[in-house]
Amino acid sequence: MMFNLFWIKYRYFSGRLKGEFYRWLIILCGGKCGTGLWVGKGVIWKYAPHHGIDISSNVYFGENTLIDVPINGRIRIGERVKFTYGCVISANVRVVIGDFTLLGEYCSVRDSDHGMKLGVMIYEQEMLLGQVNIGKDCWLGRNVAILRDSDIGDGVVIGAQSLVSKQKLLPMAVYVGCPARSVKIRT
Repeated sequence: MMFNLFWIKYRYFSGRLKGEFYRWLIILCGGKCGTGLWVGKGVIWKYAPHHGIDISSNVYFGENTLIDVPINGRIRIGERVKFTYGCVISANVRVVIGDFTLLGEYCSVRDSDHGMKLGVMIYEQEMLLGQVNIGKDCWLGRNVAILRDSDIGDGVVIGAQSLVSKQKLLPMAVYVGCPARSVKIRT
């Protein structure tokens, strides 16, 4: 029991300490970052922080999250956004995530993908660029994929293992499936 309590406190303060380190690194590199950033074990920043990163206060990056924002990419993360275990956030152009949004385990948010023309090897294909906008107070269930040119309204709930690609999701609705479709309005 005592060891368990120690372990919980260690993980909390370790995440806060790493968060403070990254907060200052982001600010020193020209980005913006509020207080209370929490960075879990195994979080990977694919590129060095830069001026295109804007993170609000009390954001939580869970263990093994990948943050992929190249120098020309822009990301805006609102207050109290929580990325749980193993999320991927890739912003080659622009990704915006509103305040109080929760992303379940293994969620993937990407604003670009590869072309698929015949006769050209996939790795030689051009990148197809877009943007992603996720509103405030949304909940993305486990293993949800949000792909380029998607616009998710405020208060949207997306069920586990759903796919949103080039879609506009109306506010306060519940979506499920591949592709995501509305099943009800939140009441």
